[in-house]
Amino acid sequence: MQFIKNITSKDINLSKKTISDLINSSNTDNFKLLVQRADFIFPFLKERISKDFVKLVNKNNIKTLFEFTKVYSPDFEEMIVNSFLKFADENLTDEILELFETGTDEQKAYCASYFSHIKDTLAINLLYENLNSDFEPLKTNCILALKAFGETKPIENAKENIKNSNDELEKLNDYLVLSIYNEIEFIVKNGLDSPLNNNIISILLDYNDFDSLKNSLKEEEIKRIADTIIEGYPENISLDTVLYYQFMDLIKYIKNFNDNYSKNILLLSKIKFEEFNSKDVYSFDFDKSIKQEIKDIGEFLNGLSVSIDDIVFEYDKEKPYRFNILLNVIQEYNLNNFDEDLIKTFNNSDLKCEFMARIAEILKEHNKINKIDKNVVENINNYNVKALILSYL
Repeated sequence: MQFIKNITSKDINLSKKTISDLINSSNTDNFKLLVQRADFIFPFLKERISKDFVKLVNKNNIKTLFEFTKVYSPDFEEMIVNSFLKFADENLTDEILELFETGTDEQKAYCASYFSHIKDTLAINLLYENLNSDFEPLKTNCILALKAFGETKPIENAKENIKNSNDELEKLNDYLVLSIYNEIEFIVKNGLDSPLNNNIISILLDYNDFDSLKNSLKEEEIKRIADTIIEGYPENISLDTVLYYQFMDLIKYIKNFNDNYSKNILLLSKIKFEEFNSKDVYSFDFDKSIKQEIKDIGEFLNGLSVSIDDIVFEYDKEKPYRFNILLNVIQEYNLNNFDEDLIKTFNNSDLKCEFMARIAEILKEHNKINKIDKNVVENINNYNVKALILSYL
């Protein structure tokens, strides 16, 4: 642990000496320790270490960095790659090509990143070979490099797979390709109704900012993205993405609309962020900037004039996502003034099984479950949903 204390020391000279010794000795154990402790090092210290590391790499010690490539680190990937780029020439590129062909997945991840900057066409076949790697950093870096080369084949293949495959999990790899290539419209058109829409929207927002969404999508589509995120927080989408995914910008965008769907998104966001801000369990290990963003979003939502008195009951078979968030709002706010509407909708409409289960759950909570038509329940084709509702009766 003395190594970590020294490399993160306020004494800049001591920190630089520790970095220099690390490079010159090619001490893989210490580099591995730095990688393991990365989550506990302040971002500004990691940035300082990385900058000094690259400065201290020279022609005499550049080859020692190949040992460090055995340990992959998302925190220090750029540091290693920038060190190689500093002295990139034909000989070094040949060595990295050889490593890309024979190395471990961790080593190949660094190599793929290197070829995002050095456009050696000999790397293209290797990038395609590793495009579907199970090692996420390698796969991602291969996509990024192929995009840098201007390759369009990954886009064509990904779109074809999404259109023809029935395996939703398998499609996530294709959505990653399309997200990195900024194929926003295709992703939203094909991914919002997927049972894995939380994962797909997360992949989309990992590589596309709010301005890109506004420039590519319709208003309703942007609302649905915000809907997906707030419904996904915190169980299916990590709450620490709130700053990076620019959720505040999405909320500010939606507040400009006066339709029922927008109001429901804001109301669900409001009650959820009240919960997030009232209990430390949701964010106790987050960075200060993320905690502040969660607080700011909560205060912004509390300052809006929208209230539960503004919403109306609506069920549109063509837009089931709108009904879904209405049910969420009804349940989160424990509203019983829509009970008769729910009973009528359950008894008279051709509902999806998931909605029938949700309505039954709400009516059970409100002690109105006995008002649903038992004949409707008996005709439910999904055995599990039917059994669940019958257990409520």
